[in-house]
Amino acid sequence: MLYLCIASLIGILSFDEITSKTHRVFERKLALVFVFIALLLTASLRFEVGDDWYSYLRFYNDRDLSEATEIGYRLINDFCSDLGLPYNLFLLLINSVALFFTYKFIYLNAKFKQIGLLIFFYDIFFYLYLSGLRQAIALSVICIGFNYALKKRLLKYLLVVLLASTFHKSAVIALIIYFIPREAFNFNSIFKSIKFYLALCVIIFISNLPIEFYIKFFQDSFFKNISYYLESHVKSVNIKTDFYIGEVKRSIVIFFYILYRRHLPRDNLTHYFFNIYIIGFLIFLFLYLLSPDIGTRLSLYFSIFEILIIGNLVYYIPRFEGRIWILIAYFAVTAIKLFDYMSRDTYQYHSILSNIMQF
Repeated sequence: MLYLCIASLIGILSFDEITSKTHRVFERKLALVFVFIALLLTASLRFEVGDDWYSYLRFYNDRDLSEATEIGYRLINDFCSDLGLPYNLFLLLINSVALFFTYKFIYLNAKFKQIGLLIFFYDIFFYLYLSGLRQAIALSVICIGFNYALKKRLLKYLLVVLLASTFHKSAVIALIIYFIPREAFNFNSIFKSIKFYLALCVIIFISNLPIEFYIKFFQDSFFKNISYYLESHVKSVNIKTDFYIGEVKRSIVIFFYILYRRHLPRDNLTHYFFNIYIIGFLIFLFLYLLSPDIGTRLSLYFSIFEILIIGNLVYYIPRFEGRIWILIAYFAVTAIKLFDYMSRDTYQYHSILSNIMQF
């Protein structure tokens, strides 16, 4: 019920945002603050919610177990644990910083914010903020440091990526963002390039290597915990169905971008956001069948730009009907994702406040 209330709130604010300024009911900044508080309290006051709840709780209560986590997360985890802070207060502190960084990323780069928050809610909030906390922090650090990539400050962006990787090693892949082209792709030139076909051959070769090769490789490397995902998550009986669903969901932004891109400014920023998203889409396509968790986790550093693409696209579309069609499509995706999460036992929401009131 709580999830539906938050989704409805953001949905109403999204609809209000796309109306003209003369008809707008809610003050924009106040609406953003209200949603921030709702998301923060939901993520911080949860009890036994999320696939990784017990793992992170054990990390917090057992210093020896926390040794398995990256050093950045481990330092904060152990510091707060040694102070004797209640676990939910620790969650409040961590989520405050991570959500603030993500919010600032949206605020600085998206013309319309609320529809971006709707995408963030169903696509990232559930997956990371209610479960994979380390990657939530890593992703938020990449978000706040994206400005350095945008301004082509390689050294500073490299330091941001390294900092993010101390919370989740997967953040290393976000270094690619700096080198992604900022102009519109010229597909004719790409297909005529010898580099394209060499890269394609390498991808085909890598994709056809036996999974045991990857498990052995990662077990002996800095990314040794990746072997867990290769061994544990590749055997799902629904993997192909989930892959096709994920493919369709990720194609929505491409469909609307192609349909309405004539309304977007023809500048490098517009192309840059879309190119980043396309790279994430390709990562998902190539890696998901190898391991759903790896494909999803690595692509998140790029797919989060859907928030900006859609937020800007809706802003520049002049006709109200076009804006409404996009909003309806994302309402439908939100409903499907919410139904999925609400049907899982690990995502049935329980609050620490309920436990306190029982005593």
